[in-house]
Amino acid sequence: MTSSLEYQYRVYGNWWLAAFYDYGDAFNDEPDFKSGVGAGIRWASPVGPIRLDFAWGLDANPGDEFKIHFTLGPEL
Repeated sequence: MTSSLEYQYRVYGNWWLAAFYDYGDAFNDEPDFKSGVGAGIRWASPVGPIRLDFAWGLDANPGDEFKIHFTLGPEL
């Protein structure tokens, strides 16, 4: 069960900036919901969107708070 709030702002041509907040968990019995925030850059390329995100887990263990996520292609 997840929820995400994202804002994208076009800065120039096919380039966008994004900010997001995520909340949720994958579970079998009892949920342990976690939250995170991040920022990213998007490019609407001729072959589909390219996204580079930098995220920080607000409830993460020390040393595991920061992640980089790269995505190529449309969201499914």
